[in-house]
Amino acid sequence: MSACDKARKECLAVTRTLASNKNGAPFAKPVDYVKFNIPDYPLVIKHPMDFGTIQKKLTGQEYSTVDEWECDMRLVFANAATFNPVDHVVHQMALTVRGMFEKKLAGLHEKLSTRSLKDDGRGAGSGKT
Repeated sequence: MSACDKARKECLAVTRTLASNKNGAPFAKPVDYVKFNIPDYPLVIKHPMDFGTIQKKLTGQEYSTVDEWECDMRLVFANAATFNPVDHVVHQMALTVRGMFEKKLAGLHEKLSTRSLKDDGRGAGSGKT
């Protein structure tokens, strides 16, 4: 297994762990603003993101770097905090899961030998980038 494959596997494991956490449930799939009767959601949140979409992007090798994955993970939390008032349960859940993410991310950075998630076939991604 290449360093890129290992990095992708680690990112996927972190994403799945957070999605399966009780506080991660609201972020597991795209917000259904029709079902939840929040028609202003797409007006406020211009770039929706969720853990399910992130998992699909990881397995589909759509991320080139760990940094791109980190940005999407943080976008999930930022969107929840932007749309929901500070005293709303979803806002609080986002803060909790974001804290878990940041702790896991610190450990992940220690484990990875590369930040690349795509191998160019010439051994790129086998070292730190």
